[in-house]
This record gives sequence, structure tokens and C-alpha cells, in this order.
Amino acid sequence: MVPGVRRRHRPAGAALARAGHRRRRRGHPRRRGRGRDRSVRAGSRAGHHRPRAGPGPGCAARARRPAPHLPGHLPRAARRPPRPAFPAPGGCPVTVPRPGHPDLTDRVVLVTGASQGIGEAAARHLAASGAVVVLGARSTAACEAIAEDLRGQGLRASAVHLDVTDDASVAAAVEHCEREHGGLHAAFNNAGTQGPSLPLHEQDPAEVARIMDVNFLGVVRCLRHEVPALLRAGGGAVLNTASVGGVIAAPGIGPYCASKHAVVGLSRSAAADYARSGIRINVLAPGSVRTEILTGWLSDDAQLAAMAEGTPQGRIAEASEIGPIVSWMLSDASSFMTGSVVTADGGYTAL
Repeated sequence: MVPGVRRRHRPAGAALARAGHRRRRRGHPRRRGRGRDRSVRAGSRAGHHRPRAGPGPGCAARARRPAPHLPGHLPRAARRPPRPAFPAPGGCPVTVPRPGHPDLTDRVVLVTGASQGIGEAAARHLAASGAVVVLGARSTAACEAIAEDLRGQGLRASAVHLDVTDDASVAAAVEHCEREHGGLHAAFNNAGTQGPSLPLHEQDPAEVARIMDVNFLGVVRCLRHEVPALLRAGGGAVLNTASVGGVIAAPGIGPYCASKHAVVGLSRSAAADYARSGIRINVLAPGSVRTEILTGWLSDDAQLAAMAEGTPQGRIAEASEIGPIVSWMLSDASSFMTGSVVTADGGYTAL
């Protein structure tokens, strides 16, 4: 206070009323249910401690009014950030099918190791999901027989010779997809081999090199030729077959486990390389599946029974159970998955 100047006093309630008037003129909403007790609060500050008055009869009516859509008072839905455009810039076109039903209509899919086992089962399910399937393996006759059977069912399929240890053979298979079917949109790199069950010091170095050449370098060769074709098509998906041996390990199959661990690492790195180019790269890690390779590796039914007993589900999978997983992973139903390792092992790795 300035000495000698008498301060002009105004009632506290009137000052608050003027403040509320100025706030409403600036566009702020009236605070609900507080109109009757402003003078009471002012009186409390002045030393008059009176109990706060209850809400007036008009408060219930005011509470039912919708909140004004002003900054700071927007409804919850309006405060959410807008969804980004889909697909993201640079991504491949995505169509979302109904849940649980992979739609691969008109997608050209190359399947390696397609002459038997998981490769054959996957090729059949991919074709049934609408894909144009190109079956590739060293056994061209077996692939052609499967392709002919699919065409007899009204599905679209062709066969090509493909040896994943031969770079020129892989390049020719990818070129076949583009020349005969107009492009390549997805690939299932499934070709692989198994080695003898021996302690590491008894493993033949030549056999170790062969296992790595097929299981690991075979995937490298496939990706080197598939990725440029996928880029030309505007994006796509790749699924590389590893194994539960690429997630954990087991005695006696060190070279096999090393090759499958390498597939997992390669796939994750490649997924990061091409994620913004619209290419998804994932890994399938199956457990024990009844295929020609497995039955040839195990000498009798007792060993198969022991393997099944070590799985929580107590059984070995059929190859036909893996096919739907492949179709789903190569379809837009898994559009946000890349660099992932999907195990299909009956719970074996959960132990």
C-alpha cells in the first residue's frame, strides 16, 4: 500500500463475479456447481469460517449439459492423435483379410524344398489360399507331380528345378517367377538337410561344410536373388525355415544347430535391412514333424515314440499342421511381424 493513499475496498463476492465474467468472455466455460459458494470461500479467506453451501437446485441441470468442445475440454476420443496413413510411406500395399483366414490371392510365392514334407504341405496350403505357387527342389519330377495335382484341383502352380547350393539355379528360379507369372511377392525358403548324430569331435569337416552350405548359405543365396525381385514388386514377405535347433540346442547335432542359429541371425538382420522397403522377413522354427527327413534320421519307431514323449503335447506334428502357419506368415494377416521367430513345436521350447 502507498502511504497516505486510502485503499478502496470492494466486496470479495463482486470481485469474483467480475473475474468469472471476464473468463466467460474469453471463451472459458463456467465452473459447474460453484456459483453459490464463491462468496463463502471469499469470506473464509477474510477470516469468516462458515461451512460451504451445498449445490443449488440448478446444479443437476447444469451437470447434464454436454461439455463444450473447447481446448482443454475435448471429449476423450477427440484428444486421441490421428491414426497414421496405412500403409506407411514406402511400405507395400496391404489388405487385411478376415481374422484367421490368410488371403494370398494372386500372390506369386516361391517354395524351396517343395518336393516333400513341410515344403509340399506348405505349397498345397498356399495354393488353396489363392497363391500362384512355384515349387522348387532338386527333384523336379516330384515338384511337377505336385503342381499337376494342384492344377487338377483348379489351383495355380508350376515347378522349377532349384538347387540352393547353386547360385545360378536360384537365380533361374526367381527369373522363372517373374517371367512366367509376372513377379515374385513372397518366398518360403525351406530347403534343408540333416547330418549324422555324433559328438562334435567325431564330425567329418566335409559333412559340416555340406550342412552349412545347404542350411545357411542356401538361405543366403535365396535372399540375394529374392529381395531384388520383391523390391521390383513393391514389397512382400519371406519366411525362412530354421528349427527349434536354431533356438535352443541338443547334443550330437552341433553343425545342424549352428546352421539353424545362423539362419535366425541372418533373418533378423535382413528384416532390419528391408523393413522400410516393405519387405518382411521372419523365421519358422518347427519342432518334431513327421517328414521323410525325420523318419530317415531316426532308425525305428521306438525313437519316434521317445521323441514324442519329450514334447508337452505328447506327439509329433504332421506336416499338414505347418502349412497353415506358413500361409499366415506370408499373408497380410501378419503385416506387423518382421524379424520374428515363430516356433511350432508342441510346447517343446517352453520346458
